[in-house]
Amino acid sequence: MQRKSIQCHENCKNNTFTVAFDFAIQHCGTAEAAFEVARLNNMSLTQDVEPDTELILPEISDKDVVLHIKVNKLHPGTGITQTEFETMTNGGSGIEFWRIEQEFEVN
Repeated sequence: MQRKSIQCHENCKNNTFTVAFDFAIQHCGTAEAAFEVARLNNMSLTQDVEPDTELILPEISDKDVVLHIKVNKLHPGTGITQTEFETMTNGGSGIEFWRIEQEFEVN
């Protein structure tokens, strides 16, 4: 098995954190590779990774996905900050956040 070391800052924006899934998808082509990324780097699947951390990656699982991500300059982002979450969800308001009999009453 070939192993490739990369610098975490390739996938980080504004010095925020990211997780093993982001690197697995971007550099190996599948989310399943995250399990191997975590194992190779002695970390948990959901562990945040600091910018400039060096990670060891397994072989590419799906070259087409890796190429698509690279050509289209995509950056998978499974780890988001609270501010990003609030921006995407409009601060957690709207019908999808209402609880029955709490904010939403059924008559």
